[in-house]
Formats: sequence, structure tokens, C-alpha cells
Amino acid sequence: NGAEPREGVFVLSGKVKPSYPGRPVLLQRQKCSSCAWRTRDDQRTNSLSRYRFRLPAPRSGSDDFRVMVPATSAFLKSCSTVWTRAE
Repeated sequence: NGAEPREGVFVLSGKVKPSYPGRPVLLQRQKCSSCAWRTRDDQRTNSLSRYRFRLPAPRSGSDDFRVMVPATSAFLKSCSTVWTRAE
């Protein structure tokens, strides 16, 4: 889910399924459609497999974001829906 709880701050949050507590998730940004995805932030899911990233409003233009769960011995790499943050 994406939400703007206050002006100038965007929160991207969600839940990894199946259960994935205490595991890494990466916030990735893409500046243009032909640009590579770059990791902007990382964190671990909480005990309920949830994550939450806060993003400042863009200074100009727009950026695309996604959350990526790296591959493990038990799971394949997985990416969320792409969210666009625009000025």
C-alpha cells in the first residue's frame, strides 16, 4: 500500500506472504523506464512479516519504486507492484 500521511512524506508499506518474519526486504528505485533498478533502502520484516518505508516527496519529476525480496534457498526472488511517486 502507498499513502501520504502528511504533506511531503510518502509511506510504502506491505506484508510478505507466506510468513517471512525477520527477513530482508529491499526498497528499489528506478529514475526512468530505461534505467536500472537501484536499491535505495533495506530493512527486515517485523514479526508479522510487514515492512514500512518512508520516502520524501520528489524535488522534481517522478520516480518508480518497488519492494524486492531477495531469493533464498526456500524462495525465489519476488518484487511488488511498481509505485510511482510524482511531484
